[in-house]
Amino acid sequence: MNTVDVRQLFKRAIQGDVDAFGMIYETHVTEIFRFIYYRVKQRELAEDLTQTVFVKIFARIDRIDTTYPKAYMFTVAKNILTDHWRKKKDEVFDSGDEHHINRFSHDADIEKKLSDTQDVERILSLLDTLPEEQQDAIRLKFIHDLETDEIAHALQTTPANVRQLQCRGLKTLRVQLTSSL
Repeated sequence: MNTVDVRQLFKRAIQGDVDAFGMIYETHVTEIFRFIYYRVKQRELAEDLTQTVFVKIFARIDRIDTTYPKAYMFTVAKNILTDHWRKKKDEVFDSGDEHHINRFSHDADIEKKLSDTQDVERILSLLDTLPEEQQDAIRLKFIHDLETDEIAHALQTTPANVRQLQCRGLKTLRVQLTSSL
């Protein structure tokens, strides 16, 4: 769904159209969940926090600026995560549920699929070693397909800073990937 469609859905939701909010939820719940899951590494917790994001958006629907609606959703998600970590800062989180085994059908491409999956897991693992701002800038760009302006709005920074964060993060990833080969 493109930004114009999302803006229109938000405008309809602001005017009280509950179905429009339902469409916003259905369209974006997966990407918000993924964004949160990459941080907390626990499925149930990520589901709970994702629901909290949409409850907060719904509660504040009449005060939302529809200029960057996707960025707004990711900003709410980031704030929910910040609140969560503040409350739980002394607890140690078990990341044992982080890796789910991908099951492939037995076909001629199984080795290729397995290799691709291992490459993605390695990249995501290396991504976790970057500073949080670089991780967010890269994930929002390449995993969630946000535009630079939307990312800047979500991260509360400038577009130039977003590009710099992405550039530095990708450079670090490139070095780490080549050194691990």
